[in-house]
Amino acid sequence: MEIEQGMNSSDIADSLERNKIINDRKPFIDYLAEHDLSQTIQLGSYEIDSSMSIEEIAKLITR
Repeated sequence: MEIEQGMNSSDIADSLERNKIINDRKPFIDYLAEHDLSQTIQLGSYEIDSSMSIEEIAKLITR
């Protein structure tokens, strides 16, 4: 997955859902918001697959 300049948590959640990595975008967006991670998402390419939990994905793409 590629996270590019200008993408927000909703865009990322849409992409994850569209690529069948997550089943529902809302829990992912909620997790980022609840843990104050929305502003710490890092640009770049990531190896993400459907076996990963929302928490694992969030840890991978944030700093």
